[in-house]
Amino acid sequence: MMPLLVRVIAIVAILLVVIGLSVSFMKMQEVPVLKIRVSVTTDTNDKNVSVHVNALKRERMNVMNVPRTNSEEFPAVQAYVAVNMGRDGPPQWVTSPYKGAGDYELTAPFRSEPEDEDIIMVLVWVVDAKGERISDIVRIMNKWSEIQS
Repeated sequence: MMPLLVRVIAIVAILLVVIGLSVSFMKMQEVPVLKIRVSVTTDTNDKNVSVHVNALKRERMNVMNVPRTNSEEFPAVQAYVAVNMGRDGPPQWVTSPYKGAGDYELTAPFRSEPEDEDIIMVLVWVVDAKGERISDIVRIMNKWSEIQS
């Protein structure tokens, strides 16, 4: 009876250690992201498309959960995100399939945490099924420290 109890305790202890290591590994795999919340409006003929950035928000996200985007997917709401005008690494292109007027959320990951004084530039627009821009381009520039977290 005693050896069975020892085995059960050992198995439970091993499981707790594995779970603890898994959780800490997942935390280590978090990357900073910029969530871009956008509203798209159109006129009654769906001809004139306008974009409005509702909010920018800093978050941390597990690298495995960062949405993958396809810059060749059309029609789309597209965003270009650069740190210090692209001098601090390649800019991020993120997209969301465009399905007409409504709210969209785009997630731009960063390889490392931008510094508080870094300037984050965000450009957002809509492209049609041919990949041609059909909306105005909205440009926002903020210091990383000024973006809500």
